Amino acid sequence: MASALALNDDLIERARREFTKYAGDPFVVDVLAPQSPMAKVVWMLHSEKFAKAQKRLTPLLAAEPENPSLLFLASQAAAALDSYEAAISFAEKCITIDPDFTDAHFNLAFAHEALQHHEQALGSYRAALALEDDHESSAFNLILLLRRLDLHVEAAEVGGRTLAALPMALMVRYKHAETLAILGRPNDSLRELEKIVERDPAASKSVADNEHFAPYLEIQEWQLLIECDHIV
Repeated sequence: MASALALNDDLIERARREFTKYAGDPFVVDVLAPQSPMAKVVWMLHSEKFAKAQKRLTPLLAAEPENPSLLFLASQAAAALDSYEAAISFAEKCITIDPDFTDAHFNLAFAHEALQHHEQALGSYRAALALEDDHESSAFNLILLLRRLDLHVEAAEVGGRTLAALPMALMVRYKHAETLAILGRPNDSLRELEKIVERDPAASKSVADNEHFAPYLEIQEWQLLIECDHIV
């Protein structure tokens, strides 16, 4: 099963970004008229009314079959309904029209991953990151997929590159810390975890409960991290 669905909380922001990209001035997504067909689709997806969104998209795509934003949304709706082959088809059409549509590459990767097409998924996640090295969803999913394939060194490389571009991505940093722990690099892992706990002391509990960190919890520095005694 695929990891880290980007179909819920960040869907509206990703859709808004793409609508702004294609609509141009003076179109402003935040004041999109409620009766706008595209606004209704976004609302339906954000409200997890995926079948209704898919139904609403059908006539819109019939009228504008080469609209990248509509194809992007269609791939979202299809993936949410577990129609991964359809999601792949919509995403591929979108990318053919606009090769730089980062989120379409993500959708394509996600659908391939769900179908266990691992090589295709890896390639599409990497394509998304080649376009936007701070695309958090792609980095997060790619790290997890690489780890499931026992490609831990590559996962660590992805984590390091992503954090250089997106240092505030705490979930990516946490997964990166796990990867470093798996690779037997407790000091490097601890440094990453300290950065997380400095921002969110409550995260120390998840460290204590995480099997990847278990071999190192008797080390004094790790004990201090869990207790947050070193946090000023």
